Order: sequence, then C-alpha cells, then structure tokens
Amino acid sequence: MKRYTASDLAGWSPCWERSRREPIARRQPSWSVMEVLDLEVVPAADRVWLACHMLPWAQAVLIAADCACRALIHDRAAGREPDPRSWEAVRVARDAGLGLATMDRAQEAARAARSAARSAGSSAAWSAWWAASAASAASAAWAASWAAWTARAAARAAEAESQTQVRRIRELVQSGIGVPS
Repeated sequence: MKRYTASDLAGWSPCWERSRREPIARRQPSWSVMEVLDLEVVPAADRVWLACHMLPWAQAVLIAADCACRALIHDRAAGREPDPRSWEAVRVARDAGLGLATMDRAQEAARAARSAARSAGSSAAWSAWWAASAASAASAAWAASWAAWTARAAARAAEAESQTQVRRIRELVQSGIGVPS
C-alpha cells in the first residue's frame, strides 16, 4: 500500500493550518490510507479529505459516488425528491469508477447534474455534480472531497455522516476495488 509523507500532505494544500498537521506528522514519517483512517485524534471529516487525496483515481470516484448517493437519499428522506439527472450522475460516476463508463459519458452526466443542481440548489444535488465531475477529471481527489463535504451538509448529523464516510472508505480500500493492477 502506498505511503504518504507530511510533504505530500502540504502539497495538497489542506485548509487546516500547519500547527494542526505537525503533531500528526511527528508521530511517524509516512502514512498509508488505512493508518490515516484510524487516526482518531483527527476529526473524521479531515480524515475523509486526506483519504480522498491518497486514493487511486477510481477509488476516489467511487467514494464520491457513494457520498453523493447518500446525500440524495438524505434529501429524499427529508421530503425533497432529487432530480433524476442527479441520480443518473451518481450512477455514471459509479460506473466510471468501475471502468464501465467513458470519460465523455461522465462529462455529459456532469453537465446534466450541474444543471439539476442549479435548479434544485440543494447540497445533495451539488454532491451528485461533484461525483460526476470526479469521474470526468484526471484528478478526482478534490471533487471527491467536495462530494463528501456536500454529503455532510445534506445530512442532518454531519459527524455521523463523516464517520460513515470513514467506514465506507476503509471498506473500499480493503476490498481492493478500483486499485490499478
């Protein structure tokens, strides 16, 4: 499993200041995704952000799709039926992460999801757009982390959603799905 250093982290331009990163960096010289997910001293939302930057492209896209799907489910449970284009964007993103959809198809779904998000204005709709955007971009890390953030915004309990995201990333990494061979 690939390992990352404090220099790698700094290169990803995290929004949390160096003073928050240094105590973690001093614990050991490098980290795997699984070790980062186990860092209980780091808030779950920050562990999700880090993991999204550490995952291979396909896994980042799959996490983005997973987060967006839960966000749409939260909206539905709150009585706001998501636009079908948002559901389609999540499906295409998931297919792209599994190697079943082309970049062109992902870009098309992202355009439709953006239109739906602009109409709906909900965090869940934007999460679906971020998922499709992740699938249509060479670097999915930022889009995946934004999909996770907007999914937390759509959830009533953001910390519970962050914990779910940590668990889901752990499951995906352990499964090996989306890891280049």
